[in-house]
Amino acid sequence: MKLSHILLAILSVTLWGISYPLIKIITLQFPPLFASTLRLLVIGILFCPFVKKPKGEWFKLSLISITLFSLTFSLTTIAIQEIDASIAAFITSLEVPFAAVVSYLFLKEKLRKLQIFGLFVSLLGVYFIVESPEIAPSQLWRIILLLIVALSYALSAVLVKGIKKTSSFSITVWSATLAAPQLAIFSILFEKDHMSLIKKIDLNSTMIIFLLTLLSMLAFYFWNLLIKKYRVNQIMPFILLVPVSSLISSYFLLGETTHIIAIFGGLLTIFGVWLQSRK
Repeated sequence: MKLSHILLAILSVTLWGISYPLIKIITLQFPPLFASTLRLLVIGILFCPFVKKPKGEWFKLSLISITLFSLTFSLTTIAIQEIDASIAAFITSLEVPFAAVVSYLFLKEKLRKLQIFGLFVSLLGVYFIVESPEIAPSQLWRIILLLIVALSYALSAVLVKGIKKTSSFSITVWSATLAAPQLAIFSILFEKDHMSLIKKIDLNSTMIIFLLTLLSMLAFYFWNLLIKKYRVNQIMPFILLVPVSSLISSYFLLGETTHIIAIFGGLLTIFGVWLQSRK
């Protein structure tokens, strides 16, 4: 990889990590599906007027809108309500070994024994996180949601790689825009008092949503750009830096101090990710 692309990958995952505590901040004021819908609407309003409509890729973009935005935004926001932002980042880093498996199944990329071993080590790390005092038995379902998020990100990487004629920025903007009505419908069905929620939108929440949207857009745009240029297994190891960024930013923004057993589990997860990414 070029040095400029390596720096771009580091910037992308750093922004990605910072977004986790910001998501948790916004869930303190709004329910998860409503908050996720607001983020996606902001993307559409700000960027759609400046991006050409893609031609002949709408079906693929619809799939990406589900895997890259609808599932990941909503499930992460739901899970992070009662789980540390850094733990969420640790668990979603499993997208790296998941991506290796998905790439093997759909792109016919090689899957080595070390990658399989790395996946099992990562899952062992998740076990330690679940068994730590940070996670109550009633919160286990939120860990499962985050595992689904990791798998969804892995599927997105494969889908993005299959789009050749549309720019990375266009993929990001239009798939996010297509995801907005999807989450809006689910918010209307499962959440209440939307008029009062709209009235609660003030300057502070607006600034956080715009900042979170900007960080997410830049992170996804840089990431999609690199995914289109390099092999999935080549770019995925940079995800290792997301939990580091999230752990540091969560401490300063939320004052979160994660239990040592959960940190050990997170580091074991990251070690497994590193193992599977080695050549």
